[in-house]
Amino acid sequence: MERVGGADFRITSHTFRHSFAIHLLLHGRPLKYVSQLLGRKRQRISPLAAY
Repeated sequence: MERVGGADFRITSHTFRHSFAIHLLLHGRPLKYVSQLLGRKRQRISPLAAY
């Protein structure tokens, strides 16, 4: 368990993968590129990443 900013939360492989994908999208990488990089068959974007 990691403690960040007074909150406890688990850092899992899913958390890391999601954070990496959002980082790429925020820095201008196309959704198709990110999806292919992460091995996704379908292009989906979470509501959080869509902002």
